[in-house]
Amino acid sequence: MYSYPWGGPRCYLKRFARVVCNIDTMDIARIAEEAGIDFRIVVLRRSIGAAVVSASIHRPYGTLVSESRMLIQSWALLRTHLDLLDPGFYAEIEYEELLSNPEESVEKLIQHLNIEPKSSLHQWFLKFLRDSSKSHPVRNRNKWKAEISADQEKFMKDILRYKD
Repeated sequence: MYSYPWGGPRCYLKRFARVVCNIDTMDIARIAEEAGIDFRIVVLRRSIGAAVVSASIHRPYGTLVSESRMLIQSWALLRTHLDLLDPGFYAEIEYEELLSNPEESVEKLIQHLNIEPKSSLHQWFLKFLRDSSKSHPVRNRNKWKAEISADQEKFMKDILRYKD
């Protein structure tokens, strides 16, 4: 499991370098193919605004400006890599959907990852997501907007090009 962007502890120790702490998914895909490994990617996508607020306000990773910049660069890089891969090797699941509909999300996960239905891993995923949906319910997908100013939201709309 890999939280993108990350790159290891060195990226958190040197926050200024976090923007370059991305894995090369194309290299990993090539290495896996050469090794005969069935490599699959699951992209757990979160609302860009929620991700920036989480990384800059809820956690001390950086400022709203630096986190916005980092996330847009990381997403552009990841999106470019995914566009080069066969779509059968990756699946995208929305974070909010994962917590709102754990059963459907688990079915999508196990199908993509070639996990046997009713296996212990399938059951573990299902229990974990059901528990997570109870402890982290998604009631309001725009809750993050209440935590920033109008100027900060305008900045994010401009740089991240997100729409309401």
